[in-house]
Amino acid sequence: MRKRYTPSEWMRATEQDPGLRGLSPADAATRLNITEQEVGELVLSGTLNVSDICEDGEVVNVVIPERDIKRYAAQSKTT
Repeated sequence: MRKRYTPSEWMRATEQDPGLRGLSPADAATRLNITEQEVGELVLSGTLNVSDICEDGEVVNVVIPERDIKRYAAQSKTT
């Protein structure tokens, strides 16, 4: 799922749910030892959730929650 936040909404959301904090798509690819394209495919398939941080209607940051990265890493080890 992809969710959009303003910077202030993002700060409130991460205070309420620290599991939203995460990595950029490039850093997630490095952590998972896959390509950025594969990360994009996982996002499009709904396997990884994404938070878009937007200012003035434009995306300024993309975050993949740490918990999703850990979940995917654990699942990929078992398959």
